[in-house]
Amino acid sequence: SAEWAFYQKLLEQEEQLQTSSMGRFLDGIASILGICTHSSYEGEAAMKLEALARGSHHRSSFNYPMPVISDCIDTGLFMEELMADVLHGYNRSWIASKVFISLTNMIEEISERYNAKHLAFSGGVFQNALLVDMITRELGQRKSLYFHKQLSPNDECISFGQIAVHHLSKADTRTALNPSYVFSNSRKDH
Repeated sequence: SAEWAFYQKLLEQEEQLQTSSMGRFLDGIASILGICTHSSYEGEAAMKLEALARGSHHRSSFNYPMPVISDCIDTGLFMEELMADVLHGYNRSWIASKVFISLTNMIEEISERYNAKHLAFSGGVFQNALLVDMITRELGQRKSLYFHKQLSPNDECISFGQIAVHHLSKADTRTALNPSYVFSNSRKDH
């Protein structure tokens, strides 16, 4: 097909495309696992991946590596190891669970790298209840976690976060934005 030919041409080129979309990353993983190869609505693939991960009877302490290189998350090793698990025929629900554990661990590693004690979450991926539950369980005792209270957790709020970061970088400590105005650090306000 024309799409396949275009995709093959992209693979032959030097890496040029980058994305910050975790949703598209999860869509790709869902497709690789054969869970959802064509989405009929936004978030479908990630929701199916979440449902599959919840079906895992064992929680892996293993995770896929996601190193930070030049302030970018490198997913290359993650994908290599995920593909190896798929090719070895490991249970898809175990792999899906390992994906969400990996994302949680990546958030913790990045917060440690930048010595961040207060973490605010925004974007459509944080509608994923399993991911939010894992973050809350794994990080909630050591970090201040903020989830949406007055704004939706969808992608339109990423720009709000960018404005907040800009404000905090310019403000002195007496006038700094209080994250509890828009976010709550309690799961029940979700």
